[in-house]
Amino acid sequence: MPNPSVLEKGTAIPSELADVIMARIEPIPAFSAFNIQIERFEEGRCIAIVPMKPETNGIFGSYHGGLLATAADMIACFALMTQIDPNEEVATTDLTIHYLAPCMTDVRVDAKVIKCGRTLSPIETRMYDLENRLVAVAQVTYIRIGKKKNR
Repeated sequence: MPNPSVLEKGTAIPSELADVIMARIEPIPAFSAFNIQIERFEEGRCIAIVPMKPETNGIFGSYHGGLLATAADMIACFALMTQIDPNEEVATTDLTIHYLAPCMTDVRVDAKVIKCGRTLSPIETRMYDLENRLVAVAQVTYIRIGKKKNR
């Protein structure tokens, strides 16, 4: 039976904002390297599939734990972008992940902003295999730095 938290729908964001977010994240090298497929954006939420790549599997042939943490970090950032200016600079301040089961398939990452703060923004991230089995949970916190500057 599917896990209900994967299926609940929240408040959709305007399509114009989704387009701005996509324009911001598509040029990120890791976005294309991980072949991320955004399923949907909602207010304070992003759900995406991050495909498993056999050439980067862990020792037991499962999705590598470090790559699950990276997936949690990226999708959490995209969830935060639904509540701030997508061009605002943010940085990860901490990430805690708990692995619950081996992931043997692509992973569906469901990231929800806990609080969009003026400085710090914690995001809850749940990761499911394609059979909707919860394989990991993470909390990622971002610091809001300000508007993107030319470098």
